[in-house]
Amino acid sequence: DVEARESILRLLFREDPLSSDIDLAALARRSDLYSGSDLKNVAMAAAMRALRRHRNNPTTEMIITDQDLESALKDIPASVSE
Repeated sequence: DVEARESILRLLFREDPLSSDIDLAALARRSDLYSGSDLKNVAMAAAMRALRRHRNNPTTEMIITDQDLESALKDIPASVSE
């Protein structure tokens, strides 16, 4: 359910720097068919995108953006069927 996914997302991102425009509750609502493992993969993919961006330009802050999450959602398919 949505509350469980939001709790999982908060746990996964608890130590990661998130952009202020990220709404984890909205992300939980949009990830209906994602398992906890899927959400972990999305979180890792988004963090890797942010890390690569920071590595390529060290003067920028290492922060996960909404675009990182959107790209990760597109790249990581949901594994739960309806």
